[in-house]
Order: sequence, then structure tokens, then C-alpha cells
Amino acid sequence: MADNLVSQAEKALKDAGDKAPKDVKEKVEEKIKKVKEVKDKENVSKEDLEAATKDLSETLSQIGQAMYQGQAKPQGETPKDGDESKKKEEKKEEKVEEGEVVE
Repeated sequence: MADNLVSQAEKALKDAGDKAPKDVKEKVEEKIKKVKEVKDKENVSKEDLEAATKDLSETLSQIGQAMYQGQAKPQGETPKDGDESKKKEEKKEEKVEEGEVVE
């Protein structure tokens, strides 16, 4: 489990790139190092390993949050496909000639 979490954390750091804040990335790197150290000890207790992996997991979630918040910010007012087609329909309806019956 610890190995999988470390791999997942390293991949998340790579995928996040510049999207995640530097301080969060440093915290995750620190937690990865701690998990590896605990895992490599000879007489490590299950509780110590679980505590280290839980700590890494919680810190890792901050990268996900940072990336999600980065995506949630609008990068410009671009209409969605559905909005664009509605606007075209509205324009068609507006071009009604005088004397024409519109229902």
C-alpha cells in the first residue's frame, strides 16, 4: 500500500507541474521521503507506516484541490456549444419580416 501511494504521489507531482503551489509540492515531497524512510526501517510498526501513509495521503489531496481550483477559474468567456446554438436560433427568430405571422 505504501509503495502504491508513493507512486501515486510522485505521478501527481509530475502531472501537476506548475499548477500546484510550490509549498504544497514541497510538503508532498517531504511526506514521500518520510514514507520511504519509515517503510525502509527494519522494525517498523504497522501504526508508524499507517500514520506516514495517512499523512502523505492528506497532503496529496491538497495537490488535487489546487489543480481543481485552477481548472475552476474561468479562462475567458467562451460560450458552450449548446449556448452557441441557442443564440443562433434566437437570431433567426429575431429576423421576422414585418407583416409575417409568427407563432
